[in-house]
Amino acid sequence: MGKNRSFKEYIANRFNDEFWRIAEEYINDNTREFDKDFKKIHRLGNIEITDVKVEQVKVEDLPGTKVQFDVSVSIWVEIQDGDYHYDETEESIKWIKLQCKGDLGNNLDDFEICSVQSYNGKSNIENSTDDSLVPYIKKDMMDKVANDFLERYYPEALKIPTDNELPIKVDPMKLAENMGLNVLVHRIKKDSSIFGQIYFEKQETEMYDEDSDTYIPMVINEKTIVVDPENYFLRNLGSVNNTIVHECVHWDKHYKAFLLERLYNRSASNISCEIVGGAETGISEKTTEFMEFQANQLAPRIQMPAGPFKVKANQYIVRFMRETSASHPIEVMETVIRALERDFGVSRQAAKIRLVELGFEDAVGTFNYIDGHYVKPYSFRKNVLKDNQTYSISVIDAAIQSITNPELYKNIRDGSYVYVDSHFVLNHPLFLYEDEYNHVQLTEYARHHMDQCCLVFNLSISGKVKKAYHSECYLNRDENSSINFEIAFSGEFDDTQKKKYLNDMLTETGRVLESLPNNFPGAMKACMEWRGFTQRKLASETGISERTIGRILNGENQPTLVNVVLICFGLKLPPQISRFLLQKSSHNITYSKQDEALYDFALTYLYTKPISEIREFLYENGGLAI
Repeated sequence: MGKNRSFKEYIANRFNDEFWRIAEEYINDNTREFDKDFKKIHRLGNIEITDVKVEQVKVEDLPGTKVQFDVSVSIWVEIQDGDYHYDETEESIKWIKLQCKGDLGNNLDDFEICSVQSYNGKSNIENSTDDSLVPYIKKDMMDKVANDFLERYYPEALKIPTDNELPIKVDPMKLAENMGLNVLVHRIKKDSSIFGQIYFEKQETEMYDEDSDTYIPMVINEKTIVVDPENYFLRNLGSVNNTIVHECVHWDKHYKAFLLERLYNRSASNISCEIVGGAETGISEKTTEFMEFQANQLAPRIQMPAGPFKVKANQYIVRFMRETSASHPIEVMETVIRALERDFGVSRQAAKIRLVELGFEDAVGTFNYIDGHYVKPYSFRKNVLKDNQTYSISVIDAAIQSITNPELYKNIRDGSYVYVDSHFVLNHPLFLYEDEYNHVQLTEYARHHMDQCCLVFNLSISGKVKKAYHSECYLNRDENSSINFEIAFSGEFDDTQKKKYLNDMLTETGRVLESLPNNFPGAMKACMEWRGFTQRKLASETGISERTIGRILNGENQPTLVNVVLICFGLKLPPQISRFLLQKSSHNITYSKQDEALYDFALTYLYTKPISEIREFLYENGGLAI
């Protein structure tokens, strides 16, 4: 792990003699400042400096390698009593501000103190950096900083396209050339854990050679970006482009932090960016994370500058809605994202994330993959979801949350919410319907109004990937994402809305329950009539033989637990009715047994799904085979 490099500490140690000299001159020139407010002594006498401390250094980020900085210095003095009748002394502290400058490219050998004045607690420093010389950039200033970057290195990319024009794509190779950087495509690590490096100094190193399957010595010149070609196969062109731009940002924004590291450690040469979104440097973990956050935030903004990107997105939405007669932007948003992905040379997820950042919230509900399945696009009311919230969770996360979260369990146990297409959805005809295959689907209204019918879950990132990875990680849920998330129910329920929509459904369920005979064969037959099932259709749905179903209906066979569960799944019975059938069959769910607990979860929340998907869920999570 790298060490914490402090510019303040370096300045204080290296130029300590200079600060003492300035302090002595200041005291000699300003002795009258001490001729007042005495507490112990009677008259000003000899003044002796006992210590000089550098208390604070504020650095201005000038172009190139130059820095201008204010050094706040405290001067500790001991004042002797000027009246010889007394042998008293008194301590005092004076603060001064030194305006300094120097060139890190010259190792600060040209350090100069430009002015000295009494310190009043204020500084005129602008474009400041932290103590590691990483610039301070507020998140709401990222677009402005990205535009400034493009104005210096690639101004044509800021041109606003007309309706019939394509935006000017940032060619990462040309960008590197404009910045005086070289791009070398070469394997870096055998495991492809590092996707890019930026070399600030010429360095002898070793890199992986595929032909010999060994690491070979190489000399990498300064101002060189190394990109691992394996990324072209493991990822996509948009990600490779982002990698090069990412390293260009490191050169432009973090060269001074590297030069500070060089003042401490002459062997430092590069920053290596890892595939999981972190970086390897000789600098402290905190500073490295700060630099990675900035590069991750700025790179997509440079590739997709706000002005051209927003204009083109709006142009595409209008055009595609007109061409397809769409009634809502969500219907064309995936086509819009594909077009922006192509136009700006970025990955699909980067285009999606950028749209959301710029206020196109409909993009949140696009290109999501849960449990390896594509989740159909959806939209919701603006500003309803926080950055770390979602309506979409995996089936195993749904099972865990429903079992372990008492508040969630209490509110959805009655079957008022159903797990459909990776969402917990209010069980009401306005939001759910059965297709021609008797599979329950979300209605168009539900997909356009998810905030009215779905439960909200909080996401947190687990594992090695840092939160700063590639802008907003929480949107990066495509089929190729390697990010792992932890899920927690948000605790948000709208009881008024729930009562409004569920009254009809709960009344119908109650009516059926009250009409069921008090024995299993009779209740099963009544449920089949209610759902419109023949013995043949039920046999086809469940895999239970038609003969066995007939014998159960006639009371000749006592059904097994598995057969009862299969019958409930085949008929897609609400959980209250399934529990009634289980009770009348003399079978009870034992919650201490994992497989039976999974039955209960599936009967409660997955009963609308095809039996094939329920079987897959039970098999993958240790349930009994059905």
